[in-house]
Amino acid sequence: ASALSIEAEANTLFSEAFIANKQFECPAPLWLARTRELLRDSCHETPRFSELAKTADLHPVYFARAFRHRYGCSPGEYLRRCRLERATGLLRDMRLSLAEIAMQCGFVDQSHFNHGFRQAYRVSPGEFRLMSKREAKVHCIQDANKMAC
Repeated sequence: ASALSIEAEANTLFSEAFIANKQFECPAPLWLARTRELLRDSCHETPRFSELAKTADLHPVYFARAFRHRYGCSPGEYLRRCRLERATGLLRDMRLSLAEIAMQCGFVDQSHFNHGFRQAYRVSPGEFRLMSKREAKVHCIQDANKMAC
């Protein structure tokens, strides 16, 4: 594995561990967990912030503060993370173009996707795709060697 992919995975693990640690403090209120699931499940869309607050039956300012306090990021930041996480899975499918992946993940265009991806993972989506392809080949060769033994 390359240093870039290891660093990207480490960053993801650290952020997930931080969020998981916050979750063990005490269970999140149901309305907060519901809105977080709504963001995760519909990350290809861009819900209006006022709609999220209305879903939780809260004032938008209180909703934003509670979300950030609980999960360590704003609802918008969480939505971007979900989109990028989904994109990393789709990038392994070589049949999809980068523009198609950007649209399926809810980005306005490929340029917006490229910028967000590079900012989060320090590599472009195309570079990530190439690294994934190389890693898949290595795993395939390793699996073939194990079967030959």
